[in-house]
Amino acid sequence: MNKNQKFKKKIYLIAGVGFLKAYSGTLYLIQSLEQLGCNVKVIVQCNKDEKFFYKEKINDIILLTRYDLKSGFARKILGLFHRITIIYYMLKSTKTIITEGTWLVESSIIKRLKPKSKIIQYSQELWLIEDHPWSKQAKLYEAYSKVSDRVIDVEPNRAMIRLKRFNLQTQPYVLFNTIPNLNIEFNKKGSLEIIANCTFPENIPIILYTGSVGVEKPFERIIDAIAPINGKIFLLAFCSTSDSNLEKLLYYASVKLKKGMYCIKPSIQRDLILESTWECDIGIIDYTYSVIPTQNQKFCAPTKLFEYMFSGLAIVGSNNPSLKVVIEKNGIGKCADGDSIECLTEAISYVISSEIKKMKSKSKKVFQKKYCYEQINIPVVKELIQYFNN
Repeated sequence: MNKNQKFKKKIYLIAGVGFLKAYSGTLYLIQSLEQLGCNVKVIVQCNKDEKFFYKEKINDIILLTRYDLKSGFARKILGLFHRITIIYYMLKSTKTIITEGTWLVESSIIKRLKPKSKIIQYSQELWLIEDHPWSKQAKLYEAYSKVSDRVIDVEPNRAMIRLKRFNLQTQPYVLFNTIPNLNIEFNKKGSLEIIANCTFPENIPIILYTGSVGVEKPFERIIDAIAPINGKIFLLAFCSTSDSNLEKLLYYASVKLKKGMYCIKPSIQRDLILESTWECDIGIIDYTYSVIPTQNQKFCAPTKLFEYMFSGLAIVGSNNPSLKVVIEKNGIGKCADGDSIECLTEAISYVISSEIKKMKSKSKKVFQKKYCYEQINIPVVKELIQYFNN
């Protein structure tokens, strides 16, 4: 096989956002494409301290380094250099996947220069201009919605909204934001106390929260929901947020919750926490529509849902249709019946009073049989490969 023949089989994946701490679906797509025999070259912007971790996880990667430049002119020059680099590699490729909407302008240039090249857009967020009028991503989606040949979404309802809203020619593929059925060695009992650097009370269920907190996920709601059932459940949280905001949350918890009944820590590496979260009993997810009334929020697609299931936890969720179809239809927990904090409290109380052990066992089994990456997403990845090869 000569060099040109080998090059024709290469798929370029050009990431619009980093995918080490969030947007992990991008990494799993890369890995699954490679496992199915594809040659994938990845291009991503990253900070200096992230380079090692990208190189550790991806075989063929080009890293465009971000610098903390104070000069606005210097930032513009660096941004222009990165865009020219992206266009150069897209011109070399006939099969390209872009993530989110960052490179839609560059994709439109490529489609004019090379109309036969195939471009797939992988969107893990639903940016609509009517929901996010301030968002650059939403404006790009509005202006360049038909640039890519095919679109990948992460949730069925979002996919249908995207199809109708942008009048797409073909229905989007759906790659759920799940994780593979990882072959990891779970830590021994007691390891989670060491990681959290705190002692858990005995014979009381542990409810776990992992992930970012902020405008769309105000952690104060979870504290408020647990407060009325104080003493019956222990709250363990690993929150991705600023140090100052974490201090505020700790103070808020100290006012609302009993001492010794909560532990709130900064976020830690996903792989590390997945080795020990089996020690918890319940995972909690709160994306209620009332906080931010957008379609992106209503049909949330959090990876943590599947991480909790992988760990064998019962699940408490907010009143999102995308959560209910997984949690309640499979009998692995309870979603709030409304968007109030009281409804979230009722959902937690329901799970506490239920047979949590059965829910936990079922959660793990349902994940393995229906929702792990291998079961629900690999068939779709095979369709993507077939599309590229046709």
